[in-house]
Amino acid sequence: MRKTANELRRREPFGEVSSTSASTDGISRPRPISVLHIVLSTVTGGMENVIYNLAYGRDPSRLEISVGCLLEIGHLSETLRGIGVQSSLVPKMIPGLTMLYPKQLIKFIRDSHCDIVHTHSGCWTKVAAACSYIPQIKVIYTEHGRTFPESRLQVLQDRIAIRSTHKVVAVGEPLRKYLINRVGLPAEKVVTIHNGIDTERFKPSEEGKRVRDEFGYKDDEVVIAIVARLAPVKDHRYLIEAFRILLQRCPQARLLIIGDGPLREKLDFMVESYNLGEQIHFAGDRNDVDRILTGMDVATLSSQSEGISLTLLEAMSAELPVVATAVGGNITIIKDGINGFLVEVNDINTYADLLTRLTQSSDLRRRIGKEARVDVMANWSLKGMVDAYQQLYEELITPY
Repeated sequence: MRKTANELRRREPFGEVSSTSASTDGISRPRPISVLHIVLSTVTGGMENVIYNLAYGRDPSRLEISVGCLLEIGHLSETLRGIGVQSSLVPKMIPGLTMLYPKQLIKFIRDSHCDIVHTHSGCWTKVAAACSYIPQIKVIYTEHGRTFPESRLQVLQDRIAIRSTHKVVAVGEPLRKYLINRVGLPAEKVVTIHNGIDTERFKPSEEGKRVRDEFGYKDDEVVIAIVARLAPVKDHRYLIEAFRILLQRCPQARLLIIGDGPLREKLDFMVESYNLGEQIHFAGDRNDVDRILTGMDVATLSSQSEGISLTLLEAMSAELPVVATAVGGNITIIKDGINGFLVEVNDINTYADLLTRLTQSSDLRRRIGKEARVDVMANWSLKGMVDAYQQLYEELITPY
C-alpha cells in the first residue's frame, strides 16, 4: 500500500536528506517541524493567546502548528483558522483511566504525525501519560503559573509527568526557580522563555476617541480597564472594593471589566448591590482588546496568582500605566514606580491610593505609560518569544 506523505515524514528524522523538500529554486531544504499544542480549550485567555502568538509569529518554513483541545473548542479557534492553524477536539476519554492509559489521546497524538507535543497548564499529567506510550515523540510542557496553595497530589503528578517530558518551560525566572526548588523538577530540564506580545498591534492610536464614544465615556472621565477571566484567581472582588474607595475621592473614575467566566453573575450582583452600575461596565469577552485599550487611561490586574501576564504586557505596550498585584511574574515585569505600580494582595487601601494617584494626575499617567511601552518593546517582544521556542524545538529534534 502506498504510504501517505505524513506517514513517510513521521518515519524520517528531521534534517536528513530524505525529509527535505524541494523549493521552486531547486534547492532542497529541511521540512518544517510539526508541533501539536494540547490545551484544555481555545476559549480566549492569556495562555491560549501564547499559542496564537506563536502561530502568528512563526516562520512557516521552520514550523507547522496544530492544536488539540481536551474540553472544548472556543472562540480562538476561528482566529487560529484564519492564520492556517487547525484546532480539533480530542475524543472524550474514560474517567479514571486518563492518568494511566488515555487511549483516545494516544490515538489522537499518533494520528497527528507530529514531531513534538507541546502541552500547557492543566493538561500535563494526561499528555505525559499518553506520550509515555509514544517514545519517539518529544514532549514540552509550558507552565504558565501556579495557583497557591497547591496540593501534594499535584506536586506528585508533576514529578511523575517530568519522566516523559523532555523540557519544561517557565514563563518567568521566579517560576523556574519555584519548579526546581519547591516542586523538585530537575534543573537541566527546566528553562525560562518569557511571554512576548505584538507591540505593533498593541500601541497607542487615534482610535481611542471612537472607543470612548462607543462606550459612552466623557472626556473628563478616567477609565480604568482590567482584562481578565472572571474567575476566583483574578480576584475582581478585591478590585471592586478598591474602586469603591477611589470613587469617594474621584467621582470621575470609571471601571471597564473585559472578560467572562464563572463569576460573572456574582460580580454583577456585587456591583448592583453597591449601586455602581453606572460606574462599572462589564464588556464580556472581546476580540478587539487592542483597539479598546487605546481608549483607556489606566490598566490594572488584581490577581492572586500570575505567571507572565499577557494582558498586563499588552496594556503596557499600549502605553497605559498599570497597577498590579505583586505576585508571580508581575514582579518581574513591573519596576515599581517606574513603569507601573505594585500592590500586595488584599491591601485594598494601598490599591485605592495608587489608583487615586493615577486618576488625579494625567502627567503621572503619561510618564508611567511611556516608560511601560519602552520596557515592553525592549524586553517582551513577540519575536523574542517565537525565536526562543523555535530554537528549543529545533534543539530537541535536530539529530546530534
